[in-house]
Amino acid sequence: MSQTKVAKRTLVALLAVLCVAGSASVSSFSTAGAITAYAGTNIEDITPVTDHEWSEPKCIWVSNEEVYAEFKCNVCCETRKVKADVQLTSHRDASCFTDGFSIYTATVNFNDNVYTKREYFTHRAEGKHDYSDPVWNWSDDHSAASAHFVCERCGFEEDSGAVISSEVTTDGEDTVTEYTAYVVANGQLYTDKVSIKNTEPTETRTVSWEWTDSLSAALATVTCGNGKNETVQAKVTVDKHYATYRSVGWVTYTAISVVDGIEYHDVMCVVLPKNSMVHYEEQKPTCTTSGIIDCWLDLDTDKYYLDPECTQEVSWYQVDLPELGHDFDSVTWHWYKDLKHAWFEAHCTRCDHTIKTPPFSTTCKIENGKVIYEVNLPSTFVGNNKKYRDRKVIDLKTAVPDVTYEKGDRAVKLTWDSIEGAQQYGIAGYVNGKWKLLNTTPDTSYIIRNLTPGTEYKVAVVPMFADRWNTNFTKAITVTPKSVNVIPVQTKIIDHKVGIKWQPVAGAEKYAVAALESNTWAVKKEFDANTTQWTTPNLAPGTYRIAVVAMVNGTWQSSDFRNRSFEVTIK
Repeated sequence: MSQTKVAKRTLVALLAVLCVAGSASVSSFSTAGAITAYAGTNIEDITPVTDHEWSEPKCIWVSNEEVYAEFKCNVCCETRKVKADVQLTSHRDASCFTDGFSIYTATVNFNDNVYTKREYFTHRAEGKHDYSDPVWNWSDDHSAASAHFVCERCGFEEDSGAVISSEVTTDGEDTVTEYTAYVVANGQLYTDKVSIKNTEPTETRTVSWEWTDSLSAALATVTCGNGKNETVQAKVTVDKHYATYRSVGWVTYTAISVVDGIEYHDVMCVVLPKNSMVHYEEQKPTCTTSGIIDCWLDLDTDKYYLDPECTQEVSWYQVDLPELGHDFDSVTWHWYKDLKHAWFEAHCTRCDHTIKTPPFSTTCKIENGKVIYEVNLPSTFVGNNKKYRDRKVIDLKTAVPDVTYEKGDRAVKLTWDSIEGAQQYGIAGYVNGKWKLLNTTPDTSYIIRNLTPGTEYKVAVVPMFADRWNTNFTKAITVTPKSVNVIPVQTKIIDHKVGIKWQPVAGAEKYAVAALESNTWAVKKEFDANTTQWTTPNLAPGTYRIAVVAMVNGTWQSSDFRNRSFEVTIK
């Protein structure tokens, strides 16, 4: 596009200095340019706000009714797409042998400037007249005829003399002479027939023709009314109208045979297409297709020329315009959660094509306390010579989860947020002055079991990167399971019996005394809510583990017999 009006651009610089009690600070200053300076920043270091600096627009010609101008700022790379007003400013229809054209002008008003773009479209000539059916004029004796043609496209008129042939056939009891006129015009064979009733007895005679495939020879077989047949070799004349690169041509084959002094004619016509010169209009290359300059190709010699007269020969390399390849301005990498794979998505600013690749494996390394993941896009996926890569950097000092926990019976449940790139998580416990790996999990929660109530445990969650544990225990926490609600019990051994007395439990509906037998707790006796003591029957000498539990809200409080139990020894 050409710029017809150039607007004067100015750079606007905005500085603000707030002075409070003799000290300067601009830490809260912001403007439309999103510029923020912090205390201690030199005023000269602040980038001033500037106007957009628009480049010459790129024309996007979708159709003769839909054209856009795309502007790109040279400062911030912002792009704007503006629809143009398109007008047909000049037009000429193609005639039979003269090309036509249409000139469209696209106009865009943008940023106080006017931009125009003109496109020239050629309408190729047909290379022949568009004749309607001719008007035939016969001589009185039907020995001659002519055809008058009028072109419906350009009005051209033409008279062509005809070749006449005749046959005698029967029409009931009468005989008729049938005259056939042959005219070749515009590469097409036209015929007309006239039948005249004979006033005197005339012998019938008909003719049939047989041509060779090349049309270079023909045989005429004349059949008379008495059944006699005669076949003679015809004389074939050739009339050739040469084709040009603008018009078609044709070859007329006329066969003449003489039998018993009578001439018989037949006509064949072959159309010749426009000659071997092919005209290529300029085609601009696209991202995926090559283009070509305006040129002519001689199909017989396979040579290219800049003119139809073949005076300016050029090579194929001068004619061909290689494809441009995609111009991916908007590129996005999508990473998988474990950072082991990533896929590429990009949008071409030139052709609006969007590419989405399959996932690619990433590389990983650890340097200077950081985990670095990298991915590279193979050039075969984008069709240009640009290289696209991305990386993720994880600082091992901060890549440690914050852990919370929930108390349970002899257990705690640890919960934490996921860490980007972590392969799995290790559950570590501080045992005998050292950190020990207790277990691993891919999840973000874990239950530590078999803990002793009332005991504190120091634990941490550490992530694994690149098959190595991040042994950073700075976010370790101390946990403890739920406390056990033990019913206060008094015991007294008399002879071989054990007297048990317990204090009432608020809300208790029942009580039960259970004993541990073969590692299984067995209920020995149940009591109502008013009973708070019981004496066992005689027991054999030995040590017994006994527990007293209460039923509250229909549920036995027996989730942890061991921590609610006590031992008695019978001697």
